Amino acid sequence: RQAVHHAREGCRLDPSSGEAWSTLAFVLHRSSSAAEAIAAARKAVTLDGGNWHHHLRLAFVSWGEERLRAAHRVLTLCPGLALAHWFAATVFVARQAFDAATEQLRIGCASQDAQRTESGRFKAVGLHLLLGLVLAARGDEGAALDEFTRELEFEGDGQLYARECAANTWYAIGAIHLL
Repeated sequence: RQAVHHAREGCRLDPSSGEAWSTLAFVLHRSSSAAEAIAAARKAVTLDGGNWHHHLRLAFVSWGEERLRAAHRVLTLCPGLALAHWFAATVFVARQAFDAATEQLRIGCASQDAQRTESGRFKAVGLHLLLGLVLAARGDEGAALDEFTRELEFEGDGQLYARECAANTWYAIGAIHLL
């Protein structure tokens, strides 16, 4: 509640700030206010369309075509950002468009692998996990296990969600072995 209050206050104090609206979008989404979050993210993009962070937050809070467009814009403004590929792939997975999901995930996995030698705040994990799950759904358990093994290599890299992602990866490995 405090985050929402302060983000709204930021928008009130500077209604022309894309960053304030983008922050509001994020906290509203985390507060289960999806429609308001999308509206705030759209406002941020309208105010400051050249800032890839705003498009990333729009991809985060939206779904379907809007998420795909936002992810594409992120990749135009910040090529190689693994998170943008992950957002696009989630839409394709939901649609069961596994070829398109696999294409996005392979590119995203290469980006996730490359980020190990880079510094930056938007490092991703989970692309190898999601690719492995897609491959498993398509019946290629061997390739899925290879992707799961690659995902586990990121556990010690210090990314905020790396341990949670590793736990989910271990569950997926267990599920493959139960089949």
